[in-house]
Order: sequence, then C-alpha cells, then structure tokens
Amino acid sequence: MSHTDVLNLLASKPDLANAVAAIASAILAAVACFISMVSLYVALATLKHQRDHNILSVRPIPFVALGDYENSIYIKLQNSGTGPLIIKRLQVHGAEDPTAPLVEAMPELLPKATWTNFVGSVQGRSIIAGSELGLLELSSANPNGHYVLSRDKVRAALGNLRLSIEYTDIYATSFPVYERNLKWFHRTVAESQANVRTELKR
Repeated sequence: MSHTDVLNLLASKPDLANAVAAIASAILAAVACFISMVSLYVALATLKHQRDHNILSVRPIPFVALGDYENSIYIKLQNSGTGPLIIKRLQVHGAEDPTAPLVEAMPELLPKATWTNFVGSVQGRSIIAGSELGLLELSSANPNGHYVLSRDKVRAALGNLRLSIEYTDIYATSFPVYERNLKWFHRTVAESQANVRTELKR
C-alpha cells in the first residue's frame, strides 16, 4: 500500500484517522517523557559525581605528630589533606577528665620550667591543608636540671595517654575517628631509667 492509498484511507475514515493520531501523540508523549527521565537521571548522576569530586578535592587527613628530643617535647595535630580540617571533639583517654585540654593531664612542672606552648579547648577550630595546631610543647634552649626532670615527668605522663579526634570538612562529612596512643614517649623514659641504673652501678 502506497502513501497515497494510506492517506486516502484515512481521509475516507475520519474515526480511524483520529485513532491513529491519538496513538501517535501518545507514543510521542511517552518518548518525550522517557527522554526527560533519562536527562534527569544523567543530570543527577553528574551532580552527584561533581559533589563527590568536590568532597574528595578538599578532604582533610589528620595526623598527630610526636616530637621527643633532649631539649624539646611536643605534640602537634597536622592536616595532611587537601582541605580544611574542622575539629569536632578531641579526647584524652587515660586522663582524669578526657574532655579537658591535654595540658590538664600533665604533671606540675618544677620551678623555672614552663610550657613553651599549649592550647585550651580545640572544639570547632579548623586547620587549613598543610598546616598544624600545636597541642603541647615543652622546650628549652639551654636544658637545666629543672627542665630535664620536668621533661621526664611529662614523658612518663604522656606515655599513658591516647588521643582520639572527631573531625569533619566544610561539607560536614562524617569521617572515622582518628586515634593515636602516646606510649612511644615511654621509650625514652625506659632509656633514661636504664642510663640511671648504669650510672648507679659504676
């Protein structure tokens, strides 16, 4: 059947022509709806991909750096990631009050020995990428007896503690709690005690 025959048939039967037109309109509407749904899915998938990319591009990575030298002891919270690190909570496990600042878990220093640096509450503070926050530091350019005894007391106290840090990023993403124990400081305490025992035997 040629196109002319089809047109003549539809012209001679208006009801059939209306039915065909209605079916064609329904098919076109269904196709348009399908294309719209596919476009919406692609747009949402692209948006999610872009958001995931944005989050990864500003992801914070916490790291607690420990320093233990003859003339300096320190603990620093570093951000080794690519975006700001926002501290939600820092706890000092093993301390009498785990929610108090780290310095409050330390023993009293001897006279003439003073803290070089320490911080109070860090909740809500942020650390930009590649930067750090000093939590505690005891240093001396010219270590004397007061400093050495205070340093060893601090070493012994730090070795019994463990830090846990809850943090987030600018998107309020939920990350696993970062933890690090500080028993590494007991290494030098044991060495110091061994040196003392050696000196006493001589």
